[in-house]
Amino acid sequence: MITSGLGPYDYLRMLKYIKKLEQDFPFISAKSIGKSVLGKDITALSIGSAEEYVLFVGGIHGSEHYSCGFLLNFFHDLCRAVADNKSIEGLNARRALKGRALMVIPSLNPDGCEIASKGKVACGNREQSISQLAQGRYKTYDFNARGVDIDLDFAAPHPSEPETSAAISFLKNVPIRHLLLLGIGNGRLASAQNEKLPARADRMLEIMAASSKLEPTANGDELCGSLVKWFCDSRLNPSFRALPEIKDFSPEGTIRAYKEIRELLMLTSIM
Repeated sequence: MITSGLGPYDYLRMLKYIKKLEQDFPFISAKSIGKSVLGKDITALSIGSAEEYVLFVGGIHGSEHYSCGFLLNFFHDLCRAVADNKSIEGLNARRALKGRALMVIPSLNPDGCEIASKGKVACGNREQSISQLAQGRYKTYDFNARGVDIDLDFAAPHPSEPETSAAISFLKNVPIRHLLLLGIGNGRLASAQNEKLPARADRMLEIMAASSKLEPTANGDELCGSLVKWFCDSRLNPSFRALPEIKDFSPEGTIRAYKEIRELLMLTSIM
């Protein structure tokens, strides 16, 4: 397992990681769906073939930058299992992915993730305004480089941020079967609510909870946030937010936290 993807967020390292994935696994694709305020590419990776994709999104808030590594590592694990005809969590990857397709956006907020990970050296020409917002607490920085919470921007009548606009344009033009927004938090799991959702949404939440240590919450919409709710209401397809907890940020601790949700990721990618 490549574990370099599980450390603190580093944009350039992520690009090299993705380039290595493309070299090692020619059956995948990677493309930019837009750029951040500071000009960083927002990359989407895809594997498999189907009429609809399952979509995983990470890094919407800067302080949740470890979610980017979790998704990259899972994508690598899946690619390696497909290439070697091996299993993940007891499921043969080739057979499980037949007729299915997964797309992963590791970091929807690459500026915020790098600021939270590296501090002021990642602020570019916006160091003064960002330092005022961060007030010295860069590790808890949740915004983009303009100081906007991208997740909340999905609820705005006219979203203002390039990251939000890129995601909306992408999601409107790509058929998505269901969406999972992966963050980092206190071990909770939620599903957006809409009376027009297909019946499988409730069953999916049950399976996701049973395959992980995450606790499902009854107040789904509040925990889900605006992106997940926006997708649910606009597409009428299931959408979820998972917030695994990292109790130990050492390399061993992050690997352990990743392994605790790998079965959830595998099952969600093929449901």
